[in-house]
Amino acid sequence: MQYEAPSNDESRSAQDQLIINQFRDRIASKGTKGLISLKKQFAIMDADGSGQLSIGEFQTVLDNYRVPGMCASDAERLFNVFDSSGDGQISFDEFLTALCGELNPIRRRLVKEAFEKLDANSNGTLEIEEVKNNFDPTRHPDVIAGTKSAEQARFGFFEMFTSFHNANN
Repeated sequence: MQYEAPSNDESRSAQDQLIINQFRDRIASKGTKGLISLKKQFAIMDADGSGQLSIGEFQTVLDNYRVPGMCASDAERLFNVFDSSGDGQISFDEFLTALCGELNPIRRRLVKEAFEKLDANSNGTLEIEEVKNNFDPTRHPDVIAGTKSAEQARFGFFEMFTSFHNANN
């Protein structure tokens, strides 16, 4: 049996996945608001409102976000992985896709069905009121476990939803 060394593409892909996993772990260590905070940093650094960040802006996002253990070369490597279009700019969507991966067809269908159910006025956008009218805090895992009241779960959810909504506007 002969061992073949991985090609440069395979090796780079494995290295890219490793740095993405490390970055994902660091974001997760910041808790449930980690991604929302990162989204806010993206919006702040996107001074021209294009929805795109350059490598310099991305580095500033990481510096402001205080990602532990991330150096300039890590930021550049992440940027290049996230820049799937290769245009020297990354959008938050490119960033999320690289970080979280594509939804498989079953999850995509479930998300689409949930969105359509929540989007009461069928305008393609979820307004806060539409979500409020459909959120049932009694089914929240912490409420079921008895570690939170339904009101605490409701408040936490709407605080998170409002923060994310505000970061997009």
